[in-house]
Amino acid sequence: MVTRAAGRNFFRHEMMKFSLYIFFPIGVLYLYNEPELLDKYWKIPGRDVQPIRSPEDQLFRIPKDVKGEVERMKRLHAEKQQAEGQQS
Repeated sequence: MVTRAAGRNFFRHEMMKFSLYIFFPIGVLYLYNEPELLDKYWKIPGRDVQPIRSPEDQLFRIPKDVKGEVERMKRLHAEKQQAEGQQS
């Protein structure tokens, strides 16, 4: 009888520790991972982080003129082949 009770209590104790180890960090992140709280407590005074933005001329834009784009690609390909031919 003594070993059964001790075994049951040991199992309950280990399950409680395991649950605490798993759910405590998850619960803390769930409660405190809000942008307002992060801005309030972790914001460095005088230092605002701005999002990284690329210049407009470096952004990819979908071409509206497909035929013009095909012609441009053919021209670039021909120039590349010509440059390779001159190097050989």
